[in-house]
Amino acid sequence: MKTDTSEVVVELLRTKDGENGCFENADLENADLRNANLKNANLEGANLKDANLSGANLKNANMKNIDASGADLSGATFEATNLEHADLTHAEISNAVFKRANLTEAVLRSAELVNACVTRCKLKDADLSYSNLHGAELKQANLSHLSLMRANLSFADLTNADLRVANLKDANLSFANLTNANLKDANIEGGELMNTEMASADLKNVNLEGANLKEANFTDSNLKGADLKDSISKGAVFKNTTK
Repeated sequence: MKTDTSEVVVELLRTKDGENGCFENADLENADLRNANLKNANLEGANLKDANLSGANLKNANMKNIDASGADLSGATFEATNLEHADLTHAEISNAVFKRANLTEAVLRSAELVNACVTRCKLKDADLSYSNLHGAELKQANLSHLSLMRANLSFADLTNADLRVANLKDANLSFANLTNANLKDANIEGGELMNTEMASADLKNVNLEGANLKEANFTDSNLKGADLKDSISKGAVFKNTTK
């Protein structure tokens, strides 16, 4: 196991208690930090590639510029955590809780976020393309202008979410709840929206070309200027829609 041999890191690996500790730029690649207490810890710039932080408490931790690609962060708590510019490519983050976390420009390409809870987080310019957000809690999330290309959002709760100008090309939104969501100018070309709940959603100028809309519910939604070319809408409900 390749880890930093400094005294504070050795102590962290031994006790799993790094609350208020400073581990800036520490080498913790492949480290076993399961259920570790890293509340208020400074991990800025740390190497956490392939580390195991499942169940870890990372509340208020500074994780800016970390490399946690391939890491296991499942069930971890990220409350008010700073993850700005963090690399979480291919990370396992299922069942994790993100509350008021800063994920500005974070890279979550191909990350596993199954059943993750993401509330009141900063996600400006984050990359969620190819990520797996099946069943994720994303109520009122601000996902505007983000890349969610080929992301799996099936069964996700996106009620009142802001998805303006989001790139959802070839994304899977089957059985997702997008009631009252704002999807103005979003690109969902080739997307899977089978049985998706879109009631009262704003879909003005949305691109749904070639999308699968079977059994989707668009009741009271705004479809003015929407592109539905070559989409499949068998069984879809368009009651009281604005076109």
